[in-house]
Amino acid sequence: MFAAEERDERRDLRNALLVAGLCAIGFGALVFASGPVPAINVLNIPTFENSVLLLLAGLITLIGLGALRARWPVRPVAWVTLVGYTFVISLTVHYSGGPLTPMPALYLLVVVAASFLLGHLGATVIAVLSALCYAVILYLEYTGVLSMVLIWRVTFDPHERGILLIVNWLAIAIPALLTSQLAGTLAARLKRINLHLRQSERQRENLTGMLVHDLRNPLSALMAGLDILRLTLANELSAEQMNVLDISRRSGYVLLGMVGELLDISKMEAGKLALNTQPVDLPSRWTCAN
Repeated sequence: MFAAEERDERRDLRNALLVAGLCAIGFGALVFASGPVPAINVLNIPTFENSVLLLLAGLITLIGLGALRARWPVRPVAWVTLVGYTFVISLTVHYSGGPLTPMPALYLLVVVAASFLLGHLGATVIAVLSALCYAVILYLEYTGVLSMVLIWRVTFDPHERGILLIVNWLAIAIPALLTSQLAGTLAARLKRINLHLRQSERQRENLTGMLVHDLRNPLSALMAGLDILRLTLANELSAEQMNVLDISRRSGYVLLGMVGELLDISKMEAGKLALNTQPVDLPSRWTCAN
């Protein structure tokens, strides 16, 4: 059961890393196309800084995928990668316009990923970390420590619009915290449902195994007795009695066959069923059938 849960967590983390890589590629295309393409030349996105951040995001993705391939524990890898993405997103927000860009919405993606990979508490921690990182970025832009990047080529003085920065921060921090609670609750419910389903499947497999083994032994003994009766009393039984005995033997063998099929189904579901493949002469089989 624990092996199946770990396998699911590894798959979820791998998918999250791949999605993060695709998002980085999409943002990279926007950065490099913002200058030479006249249709979107209104954007003024710094190429060098964002290129470094894209390389850093790609490095985090490759490290995460490599750690999964090396069979490292899932939870530590998830913590390192998600925290790393949070810091990279914070710097990307600054170098792509700060409050003038929709990039802070990427925080929500990290929070949702944390809900399924790190649980309710982990999602809350990532949400709080995202809100703090964004608050630091806005504060540094407000105080002038970081020069604001005007990607839309319009004048914007953050020191004169502090209330707008606070509203912008609340517009990201509140949804991030609410998402951590809602998505964390949903992820916990899904994990409980998945656990109940696995327990039900395990109970069904145990019941099938019990039926197979508990039925096969007495049936085998019963069929052996019927065969002995047929061999020893063949000359002493009437035709009608022999007919009843043969019907009982055939019914017993049918039941044994059904028990064997249950065993084959259990092996098939466990991936342990070995197929016995042999070449077949179809013309000769067709001739015999006709």
